[in-house]
Amino acid sequence: MEKYSLAYLLFFCGVALLYCNGLIVYTNVEVAFKDPFRIISVFLLVVSSLLNFKNIRIAVPVVFIALLSVVSVVIHGLTTLNFLIIVLFVVSASAFERQMVLRTIAYITVLSLVLYTMLYLLGFIQWGFTFFEGRLRNTLGFYNENAAASFFSAILILPYAFGSRKLLWMAISSLSCFVIYRLTDSRSTLVVTLVLLAACFIFYMLGRRDKIKESIIVSSLLLYIVLAVTFLVPYLDSEALDYFLSYRLSSFRQGIDALFETMSVMWFGLPFEVDSSYIVLLASYGILFFLLIVYCIQKSIVFYSRNRRWMELAFICAMLVYGVVESNLFRPEAILTLVFWYYVFNPGGCDYSRTAMSSVNLRKVFAANEMRLLKEQLRGKGC
Repeated sequence: MEKYSLAYLLFFCGVALLYCNGLIVYTNVEVAFKDPFRIISVFLLVVSSLLNFKNIRIAVPVVFIALLSVVSVVIHGLTTLNFLIIVLFVVSASAFERQMVLRTIAYITVLSLVLYTMLYLLGFIQWGFTFFEGRLRNTLGFYNENAAASFFSAILILPYAFGSRKLLWMAISSLSCFVIYRLTDSRSTLVVTLVLLAACFIFYMLGRRDKIKESIIVSSLLLYIVLAVTFLVPYLDSEALDYFLSYRLSSFRQGIDALFETMSVMWFGLPFEVDSSYIVLLASYGILFFLLIVYCIQKSIVFYSRNRRWMELAFICAMLVYGVVESNLFRPEAILTLVFWYYVFNPGGCDYSRTAMSSVNLRKVFAANEMRLLKEQLRGKGC
């Protein structure tokens, strides 16, 4: 029990350090802390996993993804450390009960918002404004507006962390994201919020009518549409669309062309930065890694559809859309990123916990056992 509690404490500290690292670095409070904080976080997650090794539940494809992540770090250096950190988080989190993991992330989100407020009041974080092509945008103290929106969008996890009053939490988090959108003019934040709300409604209605097959088709179709849009739309000769997407299509096209110049680049990657999670993942880790990622997403879609887990399915769909024009699915400092990959790589979750934090579940187990023993005694007496 003590070893389990220590593993949880290290897991909590590792995740908290990641998220606070994003706050401190991306607001330029102290950029030099980025790599040291990441290394410490990796160490904490590894030790947590070792202490809780018997409870870890990870699918075989995730093991290969972890190995390919290590190979990429060896070849390309710390620039590709991102996804290895994400995999370490999922491995460490798989040993704990799902609700415990989600509540841990929610508590860390709230603590980080409190830390942001304190740094702002103390003058370490100062709001700034940018004006470009008719758009007045507030950076909220971050190095750009999208980084600020990504940080505050973590509040979308609150409805998932607290089982009761989900609709209330969803309303609060959605309204908060709309406020963030108005301040930062980050259209991707508005899109992910609207897609999440729409997907929750659609999959909830499909689930109530037992339309499992339709749910799988809709979410799978979205996955492959997202991939098609990412790799095919940049080759459309549309200056208007390129302008609307802040000239992302031009950078996407250049990146895709570079990826398929040689076979070695296609298999082992050529890390570079563009505002697309899928292009960045393919560029950093190669085609085999990318295909395994798509396979895991498809498997998770089927799992959540068959088990009528409509909120998790809606979250995955919203993040898939988000990843088209943002590289956040590649960044471990983003809370939504960690939750997305946790849902994808560990769909079954851990249904038990040996700590007092799941005492409600344990009481249910004990009550069921007592009821079973009572029935056996009654049968023995001929009742």
